[in-house]
Amino acid sequence: MPQYRFSPVRAAPLILLATLLSRVSADYVLVDDYEPSNFFDKFDFFTANDPTQGYVDYVNQTSAQEDGLIGNTSDRVYIGVDTKNTYNVYSDRGRPSVRLQSTQSYTHGLFILDLNHMPYGCGTWPAWWTVGDINTWPADGEIDIIEGVNANQNNTNKIYTANKGCSITGRGQSAIADAFDCSQGCGSQSTNPYSYGAGFGMISGGVYAMEWTSDYIRVWFFDRSNIPRSISAGQPDSSDFGMPMSNFQGACDIDRYFRNHKIVFDITFCGTWAGQAFNASPSCPLTPGHDAWDSCKFYVAGNPSAFQNAYWDINWMRVYQNTGGSSSAAASSSYPSTPISVAGSSFFGSSSGDLALGQSSPTTSALFFQTSASFFASSLAATSSSFVVVHSSFAVPSSFSVVQTPGKPYNSFTAVALFSDTLQAR
Repeated sequence: MPQYRFSPVRAAPLILLATLLSRVSADYVLVDDYEPSNFFDKFDFFTANDPTQGYVDYVNQTSAQEDGLIGNTSDRVYIGVDTKNTYNVYSDRGRPSVRLQSTQSYTHGLFILDLNHMPYGCGTWPAWWTVGDINTWPADGEIDIIEGVNANQNNTNKIYTANKGCSITGRGQSAIADAFDCSQGCGSQSTNPYSYGAGFGMISGGVYAMEWTSDYIRVWFFDRSNIPRSISAGQPDSSDFGMPMSNFQGACDIDRYFRNHKIVFDITFCGTWAGQAFNASPSCPLTPGHDAWDSCKFYVAGNPSAFQNAYWDINWMRVYQNTGGSSSAAASSSYPSTPISVAGSSFFGSSSGDLALGQSSPTTSALFFQTSASFFASSLAATSSSFVVVHSSFAVPSSFSVVQTPGKPYNSFTAVALFSDTLQAR
């Protein structure tokens, strides 16, 4: 347990202002605007074989444009599949479709997508996700923001890491967590029947947001009537977003396992999820004498009109990154991050002697607050889901640790301590 010495200095009054109790948003700035007019200019078209063994023929941009699989206007983007032709399961690569991969890579950020419709239907497996180098997957991690198969109605979020050592708690979210070891895929399923597929289209879509920091990865879904004003204003503030759909946080060093991601849109068919689960949806028919995997391929090959709803209808996508002013990502990158355990919501430091964090002293020279918001001192020294010690001059000392409370979800416990004495680590 780290020990800290409190050295007596001339007392300075602790002044608690109203602004101290207000949240501080990350200083997000727009770094990439994937507006409809230039949307496809910012992507590469993936044409290799599907890594998930799907029955799909990913085509290049020229073919996609000529065959009507992609299109854009001044305010909309269309990404679809072939809905005209039949194919031979034994000799053809699969139904033509599109897989886009951004030319730009990102580490950390707030990724926001406004869309009206997402692909769905028997045999389909669409996704909006981010991933590191696909050739060394999952060495740099994977983040699935929108994903589902067949006739699913509830969105699925997952993250993947290369090795054991990253796990999540499944707390602080509205979705139901069903997998916790990220080397096998940490997963959660939304409880909102309008978050995916046909239901999503019925409500004219909405907005998905994914925030990736050093401390956590979170996903939100907002229907049209609940889009945060900060998003609509082009100045997104994730502290206004409320409880996330998925909160990937726990015993995981995010920066170790996730880096240099490209953004991907794809629509594949069958494969290791939609194919294996094809018979899980009553509306998806099995072919007599064949299992779910082969039945999916026969269905996709022989029913072009069944894929009229297998398309993305996108209004815009934007990527914001932090300027280093006040996000938890910025704080964690500036200071050590050794987890500690702090007992209770009050902490008392003595004016002299040694005191271990997590212990208490009868002499009160520090103040703690328990809240779901972030805090900051008057110099805008930042914290987010962390413990920060600031002395009376409100200058942040270089010797303390910024840490996440182990086992505590962000929304349940964050705090900041303001000391009227000088803090010296030893």
